[in-house]
Amino acid sequence: MCIRDRDRRAEEVIQQEKKTLKDCLEQAMKTHEDKYSKEIVDLNDKYGLIIKEKDKLIGEMQSSFEQTERKNLELLENVSESQRQLRNCASEKLKLEKLYRDMQDELDDNKAVSYTHLTLPTI
Repeated sequence: MCIRDRDRRAEEVIQQEKKTLKDCLEQAMKTHEDKYSKEIVDLNDKYGLIIKEKDKLIGEMQSSFEQTERKNLELLENVSESQRQLRNCASEKLKLEKLYRDMQDELDDNKAVSYTHLTLPTI
């Protein structure tokens, strides 16, 4: 009976050790699970903040792009208007130059007539 008692006690000790190991393993897994769950939640929070910041920056960039686009269109309109005014000025300059030449020709003609009139003898 001594051997049976010893075997039975050994089996009880083994079962108790198995239970203790199982409890320790479950506790370790729960601890790691809690730790990793917290880390996952923290990482998700950080990821959410990063996404919000990215969306904010994209919005700012889009707004800046639209402002730049409006300014570029305004500048393009100003350049077009300046080119139109420059063409008008060039056309006006050509008209004035022609008028000046015509007046100069008329003045030269008048001088020639006056000179001829003065130099011809009267009979």
